[in-house]
Order: sequence, then structure tokens, then C-alpha cells
Amino acid sequence: MGSKLRDSSRGDADGESLLRRDCDDNEPITVAVIDAVSRVAGVAPTALPPLYETIDPDALDGVFDAGSSDGESVRVAFSYADHEVVVQGGPRVTVTVTPDGT
Repeated sequence: MGSKLRDSSRGDADGESLLRRDCDDNEPITVAVIDAVSRVAGVAPTALPPLYETIDPDALDGVFDAGSSDGESVRVAFSYADHEVVVQGGPRVTVTVTPDGT
């Protein structure tokens, strides 16, 4: 898959890891979320819990459908597998590792 990574895993002042990832036009947002979280967590995508236990994958993909310009002004944030996930119109997927104990 020809995903585009921006600011691949790095540490910030709080010791958190951050990965910003742009999505391909034909790539579902849910695939990008799982890919980004697995990269930051350092585990295989299959080791993550099912995304549907956290958020409705069809609804998330629908909001950011490549054929819809409405997704350009939308921002969705949720916790998944001990990570904070922010999906912004563009579409851009931003994953921030949630520190242990939060």
C-alpha cells in the first residue's frame, strides 16, 4: 500500500511518541488508523484489539469518504489501544501514544 508518512515516530517534550500519517485517496481511514497505531505501538496490526470495539469503522470511513468534501472540516478524536487517535479532514491521521497510567 502506498501510504505516505509524515513525521514518522518521534519523541516530544513529554516523552510521547507521535506519528502523523497522510492517507491515500483510495485507502479507508480505518486501515490508516490501524496501521498508524501498530507502527507507534511497535506491534503487528493483528495484535491490536478490533477497532469496532472502540468506534464504528463504517461510520468513521463514511465521514472521511474520498468522494465527500464534508470530511475536510471534520475532526474525530478517540482512544484506541492505549493511544489517542485524531483523524482530521484532508484526510490526515494523527496518532499520539498515551503515556502509561492515564
